[in-house]
Amino acid sequence: MLTFIVLQIKNEDCGKTKYSGNYLKFYSAIKDKYPDIKIISNCDGSTSPLDHPADLYDFHIYSSASSVFSNARHFDSAPRSGPK
Repeated sequence: MLTFIVLQIKNEDCGKTKYSGNYLKFYSAIKDKYPDIKIISNCDGSTSPLDHPADLYDFHIYSSASSVFSNARHFDSAPRSGPK
C-alpha cells in the first residue's frame, strides 16, 4: 500500500512578520520526527526560489475565471528544480 502524507504549514501567511521563523520551527520539528512527510509552504515558488525549505508550495489565488485563464501559461517558465 502506497501512503503519501503531506502537511501544509499555515495558510496565507507568507510574507507576514513571524511566518518565516514559525515556519522553520514547525518544519524542523516535523521533519525530525516524521522525515517522510512532505511539507507544503504556502509561499509561491513559481516566480522565484523560496527562502525556506519545502517539498511543495501552494499556489492559490482568488480571482475571476478570465484572470485564471489568462494565466494558463504561468507555470511554463517556473523553475524545474526545487519544490513544486
